[in-house]
Amino acid sequence: MRCHEEGRMFASESTQGHALPGAGGPRGSVMIPTLMAVVVLLILGTTILTVSYSEDFNARREKSALLAFYAAEAGVHEALARMNLDTGGSSNDETEVIWATGTENADAVRDPRVVLGNPPDPSPANYSDSSIPSYRFWNYDPAWRYSGTGAGGEGNYPGATSTQQANLALAGRAFTYASASPRTLPSGSSYAVRVVPHIRNVAATWSFVDERAAAAAANTYYYKVTSTGTYGAQSALAQVIVKKYFFGLTIPATIAAGGGVVVGGNATVTSGESGDENPTGVAIQSAGTASATGSGEISGSVVNDTTFPGFEAIFGMTTTEMYANAGIKASYTSNTSNPGAVPSGTIGKVIWITAKDGGLKKDITFTGSGPGGYMIGSASQPVIMVVDGNLNLNTVTFYGAIYVTGVFRNQGGSQIRGSIAVEGTAETDILGTGAGDGTKIEYSKSVLRNINEKLFPFRPVKGSWDMSRG
Repeated sequence: MRCHEEGRMFASESTQGHALPGAGGPRGSVMIPTLMAVVVLLILGTTILTVSYSEDFNARREKSALLAFYAAEAGVHEALARMNLDTGGSSNDETEVIWATGTENADAVRDPRVVLGNPPDPSPANYSDSSIPSYRFWNYDPAWRYSGTGAGGEGNYPGATSTQQANLALAGRAFTYASASPRTLPSGSSYAVRVVPHIRNVAATWSFVDERAAAAAANTYYYKVTSTGTYGAQSALAQVIVKKYFFGLTIPATIAAGGGVVVGGNATVTSGESGDENPTGVAIQSAGTASATGSGEISGSVVNDTTFPGFEAIFGMTTTEMYANAGIKASYTSNTSNPGAVPSGTIGKVIWITAKDGGLKKDITFTGSGPGGYMIGSASQPVIMVVDGNLNLNTVTFYGAIYVTGVFRNQGGSQIRGSIAVEGTAETDILGTGAGDGTKIEYSKSVLRNINEKLFPFRPVKGSWDMSRG
């Protein structure tokens, strides 16, 4: 009993002399690393948020810049689309201002082009209206505006007075994006476009110049398209030089020949339908003599003993230049019928056929049958067909201009609208032995105008694109 009590007293004393585990000792030692960890996490989180915000801001800014670039490029493409619209149309496009007949706006001058052989005319009194579509730049009346006091630079109109000359910022044709346009941009995007003739003073003469500022070749016209695209606070600039051939069709007659011309059978050669006829009224111009035999008929005047004008005088460009623009180029060294390079139904092409064996010209023959016969070209998409050789047509429907260096002959019920030029001195025979009305060859200024507009559209010059942030 005593031993038991002494044991309890010993245990009690031992307990009182020692601290219990977890009680007392150094306090707060865990707080420091905890706070450090929290601070590190706060710094890391702030950094991540800052980087994320910066990345998001840059991404949104880059997207806006990209959309501005897209808008600027879209403006250039709309300008090209407008410039290549059918000039015979009557509709207006978006925000363009139509010149009012009779207002004689002193700042307005006619489109600086040579169309159908007519030179540019800076007189406001002669400015075109909707009744003269051949002078329209797009499918509505142009309003080339000028101001300033003779500042040199692009956009100056050849022959304009010093008060009509202008700098690039004020010359040309301008339009802006319209949300109603079928060419829809993303919401918030827009563009403003200006088109100016690319003209400089070369050797004291205002001339169209190419992208290197060198004087343009005859009948070659250059324009600068400048488009400023915007999206939000971002902007971008796109510029490109575009060019177009405005070759001067100076075909003097429905048929111009380097030799005599005979119209026989039941064929008819006419200076054209009323309103679409040759302005000169000439049906045939011959270096020899033109005559009609049998039931053949010539409707229009005949000019004999007149020197054949030649290729460049007719088309306003060299054979090399025309060949370079040919969409179909074919060469044959033997007589060929219905050449595969020009199938029936071919439209809207410059066609160049070489038919020679050494120095000997060979025959190219197109033969059709049934209504319409062999079809080449259409009224809206005519062709130019150059045959460096001999050409025979038999029941062919043709729209466009034909140029033959050798002999040209026709038979059957061919229907040809446009014009024919025969360089060869051999007799040109036009016979109509087919059924119905026989052959009818007639001048068509509307078809020839479509050649100029459709076969030689405005195209960007390679290497002239320049895009930058605004």
